[in-house]
Amino acid sequence: PLLRVETSRRHCSCNGLYVLAYGNVANGLPVWKHNNDRRWIFYGPDGRWYIGGKTARASSFELASGFICHPSTDGRLPHDVEGPWMRGDTKAWHEDANIRVTAVSPSEYDLGESECVES
Repeated sequence: PLLRVETSRRHCSCNGLYVLAYGNVANGLPVWKHNNDRRWIFYGPDGRWYIGGKTARASSFELASGFICHPSTDGRLPHDVEGPWMRGDTKAWHEDANIRVTAVSPSEYDLGESECVES
């Protein structure tokens, strides 16, 4: 499925639509890439979902790090996990009820991006 990520302003660079990155697998599960090719949704080696950037991609997604993560370790796909996602601030993870990852239909696929000014 196509995935839409919505966040608060703190990590708005992760906002947008992600398409399945065919041929890419991270720790046995699929990888999605943002339509700007700068963000990726992947399953980390610690069993958590992450939204990461070029460092994650360069490591072939073999790191437990990103801008956003979900603490669920049950192997559900990112749009099926329950409970809040977390945003990182380089020191700690913080639950953020404003972060949502949802599946969208192709008819909802809109390449338009809103302006991002992270605070």
